[in-house]
Amino acid sequence: MKTNKHLFKSVFMKGLRWSFLSTAVVSVLSVLYYALLTRYLTPDDFGLFSVGLIFIGFMEFFSGAGVSAILIQEKKVSDEQFSTFFWINLLIGLFFSLLLVLIAPVIAVFFKDEKLVSLLYILSAAPVLLSLIHI
Repeated sequence: MKTNKHLFKSVFMKGLRWSFLSTAVVSVLSVLYYALLTRYLTPDDFGLFSVGLIFIGFMEFFSGAGVSAILIQEKKVSDEQFSTFFWINLLIGLFFSLLLVLIAPVIAVFFKDEKLVSLLYILSAAPVLLSLIHI
């Protein structure tokens, strides 16, 4: 029979392998994703898209910052709690989507490119969609 120390080490190593594999797959897919983007977009369009992704990344970071962590720490989660966290995440996603729509013209003025406004309007759907997968 395994001792607690050996059991912990076994579980830890298995988790470490899955974490490494997940990170490796995401990294490879990211490289392929950006390789395809650079192949099919002009340098100007790729730059605009990159600016848009910077803002989406910030919003994703701040929108997923707390609600999922609270849910993970609970030992037993009721259906009502799942529902509450789902709606909170959705509202946070809607807030960041609306915020992006409102600041899109300001961002376009800062970067001196009006095409950025329409791109940010399209990308503003991302925080809502991402909020649906955070729970």
